[in-house]
Amino acid sequence: MNIGKLLHTITRGRGKTQPTARELALLAAENRMLRNAVAEANAALADAPLWHMQHRVARNILADAADEVVQFEEAVAQQRRLAVRAARVSKTAVPAFNRTVGADC
Repeated sequence: MNIGKLLHTITRGRGKTQPTARELALLAAENRMLRNAVAEANAALADAPLWHMQHRVARNILADAADEVVQFEEAVAQQRRLAVRAARVSKTAVPAFNRTVGADC
């Protein structure tokens, strides 16, 4: 059933059933705004495939960069661990070596 006819039937005899000129102007303005919004949405959606492709490429580039950063940080951490070990070894081994060498001389 047509909603307009249903509303007209329900309100029959209970007041105005015909819209006023002001109501018609308001509805026309809302209709124009709605049509403009739909037209803008259609234009945006027409460009959507290109935007989605660019977004996907950018996301992949950022993911690759993030992976490289993680690998770099792991390599730096490994180098730091090796440097700390080397420093510990050099602090303990070098004086012992020097004492051994000095004793032999």
